[in-house]
Amino acid sequence: MIRPMLNELDKDVLLLWDLAPEVRVCEDADVMLDYLDEVVVLGCKIIKVHPFKDGNGRSVRGFMNKLLEAAGLPPVYIKANERTEYHKAMNKANNDGDYTDIKNFYHYKVCDSIVELDINPRIRRQLAGSEDTSGTGKSDAVVKSKADDKK
Repeated sequence: MIRPMLNELDKDVLLLWDLAPEVRVCEDADVMLDYLDEVVVLGCKIIKVHPFKDGNGRSVRGFMNKLLEAAGLPPVYIKANERTEYHKAMNKANNDGDYTDIKNFYHYKVCDSIVELDINPRIRRQLAGSEDTSGTGKSDAVVKSKADDKK
């Protein structure tokens, strides 16, 4: 039954793949979140089919990351300390048909990825490129930022 089930899900894959370029250029956060939710539900359904003997979760998450990348969204990586929460949400989705927790988990993880992949490196570059001319032991960028906050 694996092949027919995957053939049925392939329609959703193609729909999301075709939709990804539109999501990439859209500035509406709701469109992006709807796309993310659809990718998450699809991933849950593929994991439920369990097409491989081993590595289903890793393979499906890698595939989901390709769908996210196509839409301009960052990849999602699940850290060791998040696995229990992830598995609990995935089980709730696949056993009870309630996707709320797994969608919320992925909403958080996309934001987490943005911080890890974009914001933190940008702040490190800014701090590395700034010099301390204020005598405070802080970079000029930090001093200027705190002064701007007081305005």
